[in-house]
Amino acid sequence: MSACPFCQGEASCGLTQSASCWCFSESIPEQMLALLPVEAQGVACICQACIQAYQQRPVAFRKRYDSMTLVSEHQHGTDSNKK
Repeated sequence: MSACPFCQGEASCGLTQSASCWCFSESIPEQMLALLPVEAQGVACICQACIQAYQQRPVAFRKRYDSMTLVSEHQHGTDSNKK
């Protein structure tokens, strides 16, 4: 079982059952991936419901989950506002 990093629901990753997964043919927006904490980028499985929610209402989705990035930066001692 793989939990979606956004909603914590089942991501239904097909890699655990076969050599491919539904997500290989899915287009996941780069802006959505950027919302993930750095340690989850490239390794976390995002569920279809969250991908669809982002595609339908990206601004609302970002407002809801943008804090994930801020929490991650705070935990790792980074600040995106520093130059």
